[in-house]
Amino acid sequence: EKPEDRAICVVDGKEYRDGEYFTPADEPNKSCSCMEGYKGKNVEPFCRVPNSSYCGVQLRHAYEVHNNCPPVYYSSQSPQTDCAVAYRC
Repeated sequence: EKPEDRAICVVDGKEYRDGEYFTPADEPNKSCSCMEGYKGKNVEPFCRVPNSSYCGVQLRHAYEVHNNCPPVYYSSQSPQTDCAVAYRC
């Protein structure tokens, strides 16, 4: 397969090649991958929204959870959808 035969995805005016990851500007909560068949719609199997277990709180921050340390977020983050940047113990 020649490099020019690989899938090309144009998102927000930028070109991505087959296998490259991108985040659409109008849907920053989605994680997408350029692949054959992408037609500009940010839907599965090209894109997905990470679920809350994505942050791995119970596994990665067991100490903080056990000690009731509150999570800390940036002012631009949503506690319902984003992962904490730190914990205050």
